[in-house]
Amino acid sequence: MRTASALAVGFLLSATIAAGMMGTAQAAEAAEAITVTPSSGPAGTPVVISGSGWEAGLPLHVVWNCGWSTTDRRAVADVTTSPDGDWSVPAVVPGDCVTQETQVFAEAYGGPHGSPEGVFTLSPQSPESPATTPLPCESEPRIYWSQTAGPQGTHFTLDGSGWAGGGTVTIALPYGSAGLFGASTLNPAVDSLGNWRVEMYDQHSPPGDYEISFEEELCGLQVGGTFRVTVTEEQLRELLSGIWDVVSVGNTACDVTDCNTRWSSSGASKAITYLERARTIYSLANATALAVRVGKDLDELNAALEAADEDKHDPKVVAAARKTLADTKDLHRSLLDTIPGLGLLWPVPE
Repeated sequence: MRTASALAVGFLLSATIAAGMMGTAQAAEAAEAITVTPSSGPAGTPVVISGSGWEAGLPLHVVWNCGWSTTDRRAVADVTTSPDGDWSVPAVVPGDCVTQETQVFAEAYGGPHGSPEGVFTLSPQSPESPATTPLPCESEPRIYWSQTAGPQGTHFTLDGSGWAGGGTVTIALPYGSAGLFGASTLNPAVDSLGNWRVEMYDQHSPPGDYEISFEEELCGLQVGGTFRVTVTEEQLRELLSGIWDVVSVGNTACDVTDCNTRWSSSGASKAITYLERARTIYSLANATALAVRVGKDLDELNAALEAADEDKHDPKVVAAARKTLADTKDLHRSLLDTIPGLGLLWPVPE
């Protein structure tokens, strides 16, 4: 029989273990941390925002929190944590952004416990420290993108730093570009600290990579960047459907015409794998029209076979099969035109 003292000891041990487990859980939840280096200075100071204690491989959205009572969250960058749960991004402390009194908070969202805060304390701009504001033509311009890829209609933010204070930046696409982008302004003014901000959005550009240039005439500063417009789910479904239609309809016609080579299902599978990885196509307009024509061809071929009691040598059946075959090859070529490099994996049969 257990004595009262033994029971008391057992209770104390259980309580101690439970408290230790709670402490461990609380420590795990509190392990995530953010630091800003340096931790103080005037607005416009270049800093590095670092995090530790996150799960490995976790995608995070890093922002400046510009007010508890507002929704002003200014994007810094999207990052993925290292195998050790660490991450870091360069940033510039924004102007007109104070979370609490003289402090600006850096945050990272995407983890399971919300976000801790990395604190940067603002100090007054000293007129005796001109080194914090570089001379205009000694600038080193940089642009921080909130994201560099997304489907049609994506909105993203551009934050410039290190530009010539008092100048104006011109944002443009190369002449003849098929890209269609809107912006809060295409000529942002650079503040005295060399910073500027623009909100941009894609206006349903054809999927692909688009070069965007940023120039400031005051000192001849120039920076370039690329935004990738990716395939929408609807476009992807249309293209995958078109690939399988080519295989099934083409081989149905080959059953009548005795093609030298037929469409390979394994080739189509390679094409689909390639497309799902690249997710970048140009235009499906021509291919979509040809797909409609091929569908009608198949209906006419099946009707001719039925009328001829499945006689594949009937002249009307042969004529319908040849037309279906020719249109299917046109559709195949049109699909290849939409996807760079696809012809090597999925050639048109001779």
